[in-house]
Amino acid sequence: MLSQLAPVDYSSTKSKAIDDARKTQASVSKECTDAGKAPPPYELLELIGKGSFGRVYKATGTSSGQLVAVKIISIEEGDTLEPGAVDTVSDILKEVNTLTLLSERGARNINAVIDTSLVGQSVWMVTEYCAGGSVASLMRPTGSLPEKWIIPILREVAEAIYWVHRRGIIHRDIKCANILVTETGGIQLCDFGVAGIIETKFDKRRTVTGTLHWMAPELFDSNVSYGTEVDIWAFGSMAYEVASGLPPNATTRIDIPHFG
Repeated sequence: MLSQLAPVDYSSTKSKAIDDARKTQASVSKECTDAGKAPPPYELLELIGKGSFGRVYKATGTSSGQLVAVKIISIEEGDTLEPGAVDTVSDILKEVNTLTLLSERGARNINAVIDTSLVGQSVWMVTEYCAGGSVASLMRPTGSLPEKWIIPILREVAEAIYWVHRRGIIHRDIKCANILVTETGGIQLCDFGVAGIIETKFDKRRTVTGTLHWMAPELFDSNVSYGTEVDIWAFGSMAYEVASGLPPNATTRIDIPHFG
């Protein structure tokens, strides 16, 4: 049923996205050739996302022909990017290790990592490609989604969270932008760059992290410990977001002195 959902095709910018991919491909190929190394076995087709962490491209495996998503994160820029982004080698490795752990233990509805490699001054993280884009991108034209889509989406996200928590992991950044839709209408939870691993159900964490309007109250205080319950709060905020178009208190200014 969710397969009927489709992101808007912004044709005016599509050619620019394709051109960006071609230029990046040429630049990477030249860099690898100059260094006497083989370029990564992927052909970049189109820029599909960008942010403080780097850029994400739709790509295809040169030998397999498999469609994938390639996240390219510059190591050189890591120290100057915005807080909370997947902008350091440590964060990248954390995401890869977390997703590998989930995959090995049979977790469902998780966007899996296929390959990782160091290419010049960048890290390439190759994941499953989700043709439907993110739930946030699907909401963009109308501001929210019809009620008939909300329950199926939330059900699939809830299952993903169940598996994440069952494997001893706190996601800590659940929101519509981190929920992907596959070509067949499946739902996948992604972006584990700020995920934390807990050893037992009694362990608690104190790291202040996440995206403000989706964060549980205890995440605003580094002196307060928390567990998997913060993901349940974020799930509720995401449910509010997908129904209304905005997370709770989206227009409210939030001042957190120790965030800056």
